[in-house]
Amino acid sequence: MTCSLKKYVLIGVLMLLGCGSNTVLGQICVWSVSGQIVDKNTQKPLQFATIYLPNLKKGTTSDEKGYFKLSKLCNGLHVVSISHVGCASILDTIVLDK
Repeated sequence: MTCSLKKYVLIGVLMLLGCGSNTVLGQICVWSVSGQIVDKNTQKPLQFATIYLPNLKKGTTSDEKGYFKLSKLCNGLHVVSISHVGCASILDTIVLDK
């Protein structure tokens, strides 16, 4: 099976409720990245795709409808790796800022 990944990434800000567990070296980490991973050719959701931010060592997998969410991310430029069995991986960057 061959497929191409297409990503829909929605970036939003989570409300800061307490800064104790949401800080890294004095930086407030309140960003959330979510979206849906779909096959580029068929537009069908890809379940259990891996979404990973290597510089933060954080990742998740998409659910049965291709949706994912990563929370408590810090400001900055981040590399995002998206992969799925049988598909070519995607490397991209996102900027989380004010």
